[in-house]
Order: sequence, then structure tokens, then C-alpha cells
Amino acid sequence: MTKYDSIGDPLWIKDPEVIFNKYVSKNDLSIYKFYIVKNKIPERYPLKDKDHILYETPDCYAKWASILMMFDKIKKDGMTIIDLGTGEGPLPHVICDQGYDVTGVDNMRTNHPFKTSLVQMVLKDAIEFLTDIKDESVDVFTDSCSVTHFNFGDGRNPGWTSVFSGVYQKLKPGGYFLIASDCHYIPERKRDGEFLLGEEIAATAKECGFTLTPEFDGDKMEVTYRHAGHETDLTVATFMLKK
Repeated sequence: MTKYDSIGDPLWIKDPEVIFNKYVSKNDLSIYKFYIVKNKIPERYPLKDKDHILYETPDCYAKWASILMMFDKIKKDGMTIIDLGTGEGPLPHVICDQGYDVTGVDNMRTNHPFKTSLVQMVLKDAIEFLTDIKDESVDVFTDSCSVTHFNFGDGRNPGWTSVFSGVYQKLKPGGYFLIASDCHYIPERKRDGEFLLGEEIAATAKECGFTLTPEFDGDKMEVTYRHAGHETDLTVATFMLKK
């Protein structure tokens, strides 16, 4: 049974870092769903008719809510944020509406359903875009499951290394890269390298200079997973990386 404090919020909302840097569990999903509903995000940021069902899709709301909760923990006035592979999701628009300078980068489209949003959309390859930014000029980067699709093959995913290296260079000292990404959790199920293990993503981030606090927790008990095409054990992992 979930425990509540005196104002009615679940107690784990008060200490959200315990659900970051890990595979998403069934209990985590209830936390993320609570966050989405409590903040009325589906009502405030309605998606197109055919896409609105994504607010009821666990892997989608887990990605959006986990990054928003991580951002809630680190946000300060005047921050600049860049979202990589934005698509038509609500994440950068929710952050922008809190008064932050947000840029969304996507190589396929810059249109989105949030007509009053002040997010600056850029139509460009994200890795190429990183070369256009001044070093140590950005406070926060976010990725809600785009980077893992950038560059992969033959069981490898060099896209993660390229992005981690580029983002690290562009972040201000003490800046953050907040990630919620599809990944595998069973090594034997890995196929073409598009989806790595959460531990592999964390290790690559550390090789590129990032720190994780707490360290990535590889506990797979109660992990959520789904089938997608030929992939049979996709789950979501969350990462709060600091320069």
C-alpha cells in the first residue's frame, strides 16, 4: 500500500532520486502515472487525436514523467535547455512553459500540436547541431528515447558515444544530461545494437566523463518490459548524468 504524507502526496514524490539511474519497475510506473495525472499534462498538452493514447502508454509516460521529475530536482532560474530528437512529444514544451529557454532539435520535423509553445524548434541532425553550439554554454540536455536510434549496427551503437562526447563538451560545468531511453535488460536478446543494456549506456556515459549519482542500479526485479517488432524484452532505463 502506498504511504501518503499530511498533504496527500505519496512520500516517494518527496525523494524522487531513488527512481533514477535504473531500469523502470512496475512501482516506478505508478509514480510516473501519478505525476502525469497530478500535473494534468494530458489536458494541458493534448496530442493529436491518434496520438493522445500515448498518455496511456506506459513506456511513453514513463519517459516524459521521469525526465520532468529529474528536471524538477535540478531546475534553477535562467537555465537553457536543449531537447535532442524532439518529435511531437510534450516534454520540451512543458519545461518551456515554466519560463525556461528551450530549444528542440529534430531532423525530420519541427511542427508540433502545441501552438502557443515558445520552444525554438530547429530542423537539423542532432549530432551535427551539437557542433554549432558554443562550448560550455548549455545547462541541461534532455533525451526521451531518440539518441538510441541515431547510429547503430553490427551489435554496436556508436551514436551514444558521439552524443555523450558532444553533449559533455557543450554543457556548463555542473550541467546535466537527463535521459529516459528504451533498452534491453537481457544480454542474449540484443540484436543489431539499436538497443543496449542500461549498464552499457551508463558505462559509455562515464567513459565520456559523466558522473551518475546514484550509480546505475542494474536490479531487474519487477522490471517492466514489452515486445516491439522483433524485440522481445524492451524496457526503459533512466539516467541523470552530471558534468
